[in-house]
Amino acid sequence: MPQEGQFNENQAAFFEFLNTHYNKDGGDGALSNLLNDLEEDGGLNDPAGEIPKAAQKIMEEAQAKAAKGEAPVSVKGESVMCIKTWDVDGKKVFFNLGTSVKIDAPELVVRDGEEQTRLPMSLGPSMDDVDGKGEACLVFDVLFNPVTMKDAEVDMQFLNFIVQMIMIRLEEKHADLPAINSSRKFRRLKQKNFKGRQLADQYLMPQPLMRGIDEETGLRDFSGPELAEPCFRVGNVTRKSDGAKVVRLRAELPDVQGDEIELRILEGRCTLLVPGKYKASIPVEVPTGFVVLGSRFHSENYTLTVVSVSYTHLTLPTKRIV
Repeated sequence: MPQEGQFNENQAAFFEFLNTHYNKDGGDGALSNLLNDLEEDGGLNDPAGEIPKAAQKIMEEAQAKAAKGEAPVSVKGESVMCIKTWDVDGKKVFFNLGTSVKIDAPELVVRDGEEQTRLPMSLGPSMDDVDGKGEACLVFDVLFNPVTMKDAEVDMQFLNFIVQMIMIRLEEKHADLPAINSSRKFRRLKQKNFKGRQLADQYLMPQPLMRGIDEETGLRDFSGPELAEPCFRVGNVTRKSDGAKVVRLRAELPDVQGDEIELRILEGRCTLLVPGKYKASIPVEVPTGFVVLGSRFHSENYTLTVVSVSYTHLTLPTKRIV
């Protein structure tokens, strides 16, 4: 199935139907064959079963993508190991971990100015199955590059890392399903490499080969669009309650919720980040003996305020004796 931001589940299911009943290599011929059948039959019925009602539209979209060189690539994975876990309701969930050279290998990249390890994977759709006791369970095929799985087979700590990553991705992609157990427990099955049947084909959109190169590190740059810098002001003001001098930073953050804000204050600089919206590194000159009193987001006017005050004017909590 395509990776994030490409095809929805209905489209992926249809391409799986296409691959099964028309052209095993998932090539362009399959698209043409199906459209020709639809035109000749004047309907959506197929001897192998009914094609989804949105088939015509999906295929038109697919052909448009193919004309731009964006046709999905069929990927056949090779099973390596099977992981068993549980959701919060106690239902068993299996991850069939497999490999394909069409999944990129891990690499060190730059993202938004920071060096990060990129670890590509492809999470397939959920499939209903039953366990050894005949109880319902869910199965997901997950593909990695062979280099990734080679390390996971011999390094339990690394295996734990990628399984946790799968769990997070699953919960993001399938918000309609119960979450994975809060303790994140799982077990590798030693008796089998996969649950159910052989790994199903997945469909990936071709990724651009060229990326910008970070001049400082020489690494490929996967940064998103440059974030806007918010309007801000740093000034010295007098606190009305006691006349104390304070240093106040005020930043305007339209259309932001308080829990989106990431704030770091260190060595005379305030780093402000709202993922996907705003980013700023603000110099704040704080006199000797001043400390950060606190920060507050005012949702009524979308304003963040950070205040520093002399430690001599800190108000300590009064201890109440009962």
